[in-house]
Amino acid sequence: MARLKRKSLSEQLVIAITEEIQSGALKGQLPGYRELSKRYDVSRRICENATRILESNGVVGASEPGKMRAILLERIKKKDSAKLRLLVIFDSLHQPTPMDADLVMRIENFWKIEQGEVNRVECDLARIRKPDSQLKKWLETSEPDCLLFDTIPRHWVKSVEELGIPCYAMGGSVGQSNGVLSGSGFRLAQHVEKVLHDLLELEHQRILIVMGRATDEEMKNEIHEETAQILAQHQREKEISLSAMIPDLINPSDWANWWKEALLKECPSVVITDSVYLALSLHNFCLARKIQMPRDLSMVVLDDAEFLTWLAPLPTRYRYKNDQAFRHFRSWVRGGFVPGTTKFFTRNFVEGQTLGRVGEG
Repeated sequence: MARLKRKSLSEQLVIAITEEIQSGALKGQLPGYRELSKRYDVSRRICENATRILESNGVVGASEPGKMRAILLERIKKKDSAKLRLLVIFDSLHQPTPMDADLVMRIENFWKIEQGEVNRVECDLARIRKPDSQLKKWLETSEPDCLLFDTIPRHWVKSVEELGIPCYAMGGSVGQSNGVLSGSGFRLAQHVEKVLHDLLELEHQRILIVMGRATDEEMKNEIHEETAQILAQHQREKEISLSAMIPDLINPSDWANWWKEALLKECPSVVITDSVYLALSLHNFCLARKIQMPRDLSMVVLDDAEFLTWLAPLPTRYRYKNDQAFRHFRSWVRGGFVPGTTKFFTRNFVEGQTLGRVGEG
């Protein structure tokens, strides 16, 4: 988590440009990439990333052929009213993916521009069984006007809803709210059901789902409920098994033994995981044991990260719609923090090379 506390060059450039716009040093139109690169002594790529963030935050307009981006003064005019404080809460043992970290950065920059201040805290959310005292400490020390959870465990939802301040969660048990908690995400159980159809078409009969530690036992039950009907239909013709596991491991060195025991016990033909880090761990295990994908074992990742594209074979995966998630949060804030504003997105399929038909190759 210490990595997230450092500002990237793109984020620093976003802040610098915003401050110059607010001071009046930049007016009318945003300079092009070449001028920005010289002005701030950064690469063109950094300028492109920063400009994309500024556009998504509503600071500058969209690009048009042959024209510079317009500066939207009305969006970043300094407010006369008191600044609002956002408290961003991370699970210290549930490391965000690079894409999740980028989404958090975009939200924080948007808040700083339109609302005020941002603070961050972290703790082991899964192991705190009674969150009330921890929430009370954060409220006393940070005095936030709004809470943002990177991912919220099920047992935290009720305590958060009783605080009486706006709260938004970007994942976890958003769907367990009683109409107070707002947020966005995707329904893991329903997504597994859709993936299961494809796996059965490819003749997979032994399916293992391995989920990150932020997932709870109730989610395992929901997955079994969602998939029960489709499994029953196919089990009339052949024996099919679907197992779900949630390893509670912290040290990377423990993963090799865990994969060895899990694969020996379940003998799966395919592993589904909702964690890019578990996918990387399984890939490295198979590489060390000379297990070839997808000939010996298929893998499907219900998430995505840039580092997965470095692997060979390229993982078959699904990408979360971060742009839509950001716009949902932005609309929620600009709309006045309406309680119970939730949105569940699907994930886009990204074709890879780790999913194959059983018996081929």
